[in-house]
Amino acid sequence: MANLSPEFVAEYRRNVWDKPDWKWRVSNLYRCKPKKGGEPFDFRPNPLQKRLYDDMWYRNVILKGRGMGSTTGVMVLALDLCYSIPSFSCAIVAHTQDKATEIFQDHIRFMHDSCEYPIKRELRADTYGSKSDLQFDNGSRLAVYVTMAGGSHQCFIWTEAGVQSALDPEGAKNVKMQGLPTARDDAARIFIESTGQGGPQGVFYDTCMAAREETAMIQSKKIKWSQRSYRFHFFPWFEDPNKVRASEYPITKEDAEYFKKIERTLSMTLD
Repeated sequence: MANLSPEFVAEYRRNVWDKPDWKWRVSNLYRCKPKKGGEPFDFRPNPLQKRLYDDMWYRNVILKGRGMGSTTGVMVLALDLCYSIPSFSCAIVAHTQDKATEIFQDHIRFMHDSCEYPIKRELRADTYGSKSDLQFDNGSRLAVYVTMAGGSHQCFIWTEAGVQSALDPEGAKNVKMQGLPTARDDAARIFIESTGQGGPQGVFYDTCMAAREETAMIQSKKIKWSQRSYRFHFFPWFEDPNKVRASEYPITKEDAEYFKKIERTLSMTLD
């Protein structure tokens, strides 16, 4: 149920109307569907999502552990951009039709239907029953694709790019060559995110390495950020507190060697 307390209403007026603040909006106005069933919950950014929001650039490449929330964080932002900016177009590309349907129904459509605040835009009547496309009364549009070519978008999200690179290399090349160029404006937002499935090969691996090198060069002040620079984000599984077991758990010799390698490489101690 929407929060209608005087304090919240004052915050809403300040952060939505008077001095718009997208971080406040995405942290307070949207609801999500739990993966394992149960009651919908108010979206509050977890530590990974907060880091992504704080560090993101116009163009972003995200290498992450599974189930850490980066996809949800980006989807909330995409819907908020469509609500807040007239004639804003966002394209989301998934690696299979089943995944595209899940993203649309369980993320995008659910968040839209459950939003109870005035920021919510009305759907155009001709898109009420769509299973992949939301078009709003402010002229904005959010659509989920499996393959695409052509068009013009101010936001482009390629989810599970590593999975597609491993399972469908030609499809991944098609997204890179025909999908990404649709976000042609310098100020377009781009998010390419995935786990590292497929290992050190393929389109997503090459994209990660290029973004990592560019980010390192910028951070060492060898070159400067431009709107077309790709910022590399790395969120490893061991930074997720939900992946830490509270009790002793037997591990294999191979697991122990893997954990020691991580500790040596990153000069850290795993819990």
